Amino acid sequence: MEFVVAKRRFDLDPRDIPRRLEGVEPELIRTYAVRIKGKLYPCKQVLSVLTGLPKASFDAHQAYRILERMGLEVVVVKGRTRQR
Repeated sequence: MEFVVAKRRFDLDPRDIPRRLEGVEPELIRTYAVRIKGKLYPCKQVLSVLTGLPKASFDAHQAYRILERMGLEVVVVKGRTRQR
């Protein structure tokens, strides 16, 4: 799927996402998360890992929309949480 973040174009296959997140521990979730292989990850963390961009390069809503378009399950988390 093609998308643009921070004026850079990316073309990623959503099927590669679980492999790209292997060994990556979920960070603190503030509001939006995606479920990947049973774990919740913050949307911004996932998009940062996939693109190599710093999380400050985009906002949570942009990450949410891109990941949702990729077919990932996006959930709203109440309060802050860290999943292990």
